[in-house]
Amino acid sequence: MNPLFWAPQGQFLPVSSLGTGGASREGMSTGLYDAVGSMAVAEKRLEMIATNIANASTNGFKRKVGSTVSFEQVVNGQTKTGQALVTQTEFGQGEIVRTGNSLELAMNGPGFFTFEGEEGEMFTRDGTLRLTDEGELVSKFGMPVVWDGATGALDPNAGRQLRFDSEGNVYQGTEEVGKLKLINFDKPERLVLDNEGFYHNRGGLTEEPVLGAVVQNAVEAANVNPVSQMVEMILAQRAYESASNTVSQLADSYKKLTTIR
Repeated sequence: MNPLFWAPQGQFLPVSSLGTGGASREGMSTGLYDAVGSMAVAEKRLEMIATNIANASTNGFKRKVGSTVSFEQVVNGQTKTGQALVTQTEFGQGEIVRTGNSLELAMNGPGFFTFEGEEGEMFTRDGTLRLTDEGELVSKFGMPVVWDGATGALDPNAGRQLRFDSEGNVYQGTEEVGKLKLINFDKPERLVLDNEGFYHNRGGLTEEPVLGAVVQNAVEAANVNPVSQMVEMILAQRAYESASNTVSQLADSYKKLTTIR
């Protein structure tokens, strides 16, 4: 099978067409540049897919999606067209899974729960809570919830009696003790994700009304389909291997070309 490389004009050409007789070193260099770029794109796509698969069982996780874009870059005095993978978070709704745990909350629709982190407010779709011995409502990592206004005292011995309505109002027994701060953004895909699944607003995003509804006794599953991700991984692996083979073929041809006197 004759290996192919991606030509600047957007066509796949056989490596043999570069043969040592009529091909220029510049054309060979361009082929190598394009093939190496394809390898880099495929490698980044594999990393993205691996992250999605690893978090397929993480509550509230939102998958990353990627698209290949072209750009121009000057290399050795020549303008070459390169490729890059641009990724962003896809905030499609995950499945609402009933758990029967009154301290587990899901967000059905656009919006985030807000917690207080070391660097300020942090946002997540995972509303898994616990009540401390001091009566403080915190995330599963121990970060306090952010309240929308004042809050009353919580009885640490009555955690299972907490009730949350669809707007985030919190009741203990019949008494309303406060309201969770729920938040949404105009461009949530620009939020920065940390290693523990919390998002940060690094500036430039506008707060918007929360259109989602809080669902108690439930969690939101990740919006990751492991089967489709595995299919994408296989395709990305094939793309990487094809580009790698092309690089090897072109490198050998280029070596032969440079030995011609």
